[in-house]
Amino acid sequence: MYGSPKSDPENPSPESEKIAESLVLLELVADLYPDSGLLPKDPVQRARVRFFIDAISNKLPASYAAFSSGAESPDKFIEALAEVQELLSPDGFAVGDRFTIADAAIAPFLGRWELLFRNDVGRFAEGTGTRVHEVLFQSERFGRLQKYFGKISSRQSFKNSFDSVRVSLVQAGLLGVIPTEFDRSSCLAAPRRG
Repeated sequence: MYGSPKSDPENPSPESEKIAESLVLLELVADLYPDSGLLPKDPVQRARVRFFIDAISNKLPASYAAFSSGAESPDKFIEALAEVQELLSPDGFAVGDRFTIADAAIAPFLGRWELLFRNDVGRFAEGTGTRVHEVLFQSERFGRLQKYFGKISSRQSFKNSFDSVRVSLVQAGLLGVIPTEFDRSSCLAAPRRG
C-alpha cells in the first residue's frame, strides 16, 4: 500500500494504491528514494538495470517452472541461468559495483533455488535437484554466478529477509531437520512450491 493514511495492512485504506507486482514495486522504491542508488542516475546504467531485469523475468520463470514441476529436464533452466550469468558485471553486482534493483530482483530466486536444489526439493526425479545444485553452485562453469551469489547472500539485508523463507520451508515440512531421518517422500506428498 502506498499513499494512504496509516492503516492496518489487513484492512488497507481505500485511499491507498495497491501494487502487487514485485518488479514494479522495486522501481517504485527506487523512484521514492532516488539518492539510494537502487536505480543509477546514468541513463545507460539505468537501461542496463532494466535490461537485466527484463532478461531474468523472461528467461528464468518458465524454464524453472517446467523443470521444477518435473515436466522437463533441467537443461533449459541451466542454459537460461548461463545466459543470465553472461549478463553479470565483473564488478561484483548485477550491473556494476553497486547494489541496484537488478540485484533485488534476482536475489530471492537464487536464494530459494540454492536452498531447494541443495535439499533436492521439487517434482523432478530424486537426486536431480542435488545434481543441479552441484552444477549451479559448485561447478567451474558457474563460477561467476557463485561469486555473485556469495556477494548477494552475505549482505545483511539478504540474511534478514531470507531467514523467514528458510524457516517457512522447515515449518511447512519441505525441509527435513534431522538429515539421517529425512524422508524425501514426505516432500513429494506435500503441496509443492512454485
